[in-house]
Amino acid sequence: MPGLRCSCILLCLLLCRISSAEGPPSVRIFAGNPGDDEHHQHYEALLGRLSQTLTERFAIPREKLSIFYGPKAAGYAGVCSRDNLLAEMARMRTAIEKGDDSPCWIIFIGHANLVRGGSMFNLPGPDISMRDLGREISRFPDEAPVVVWSTMTASHSLLRAAAGPRRVVVSATGPKDPENETEFPNAFVAALQDSATDSNSDGKVSVSELFLATRAKVLQIYESGNFVVKEQAQLDGDGDGSGTSRPSRADTLGADRFFLTSSDSKPDFD
Repeated sequence: MPGLRCSCILLCLLLCRISSAEGPPSVRIFAGNPGDDEHHQHYEALLGRLSQTLTERFAIPREKLSIFYGPKAAGYAGVCSRDNLLAEMARMRTAIEKGDDSPCWIIFIGHANLVRGGSMFNLPGPDISMRDLGREISRFPDEAPVVVWSTMTASHSLLRAAAGPRRVVVSATGPKDPENETEFPNAFVAALQDSATDSNSDGKVSVSELFLATRAKVLQIYESGNFVVKEQAQLDGDGDGSGTSRPSRADTLGADRFFLTSSDSKPDFD
C-alpha cells in the first residue's frame, strides 16, 4: 500500500524532528504600556524576578531570553512597541524556518482592554489586537513547539486566534470575566519560584503543573483578601482553540509535552 507507506514515512520524519529538539527554550517576554509610574515600578520588579528565576533556577541562557519593555540602555531588548513586537515575531519565525527546533515560550504582560469583537493589548504607541497577535503566532510553522502565556485581562480571545498543532496557549481570563487587572502575572512568577510547583518531584516543571500552580495562587490571593474571584485562567493544551480552567485529559497531555528543568537537574527541555 504505497499511500500508507508514504504516510508512515512522513510521520516518522515528523517524529524525528520533534524528538530532536534539544536545549533550553527560547523565551520572549513582551511587557506593554504600564500606564503610570506605580505600574512601571511594579513591572520592572516583576520582570527582574522573572528574568532571574528563568536564568538561575531554570538555566535559560541569557542569549535565549529577550525582554521587550524599555530601552536597550536599561538592559532590555527594546521598547515593546507594535513594530518591535511584530519584528521580533518575524525573527522567531525565520529562526524556526532555518532549522531552530527548540521550544519557544512567548509571555505577554501588561494591560489590555475589551473592544467590540475582541480585545487590545496596550502598547506604547499603537496597540495591537489579540486577533492580530494570534495571526502572527499562527504563521509559525505547524511543527514548531510554541507555548504562549497571555497574563493580562481580556486575553481569552487569544486562545482561539493562536491555536494550532503543537501549540499550548494560556490566558489569564475566561470569556465571561470582567475587564479587571489580573493577579495572574504575580502568581505566575511566584509559581516559577516555588519548588512545590513540581508536583510529581521529577525535576521538571511542565506547563500543566505551572498553570495549575499559578491558578491556585491566584485563587489564594482573592481568598486572602475576601474578594470575589474575577479571573478564571484558561489552558488550551491540545490546540483546539478551546480552554478550560480545570484542564481536560487532552489539554493536560498536550501541555505536559513542554517543561522547564531546574538547574539542579540534567537540562532537558520539551
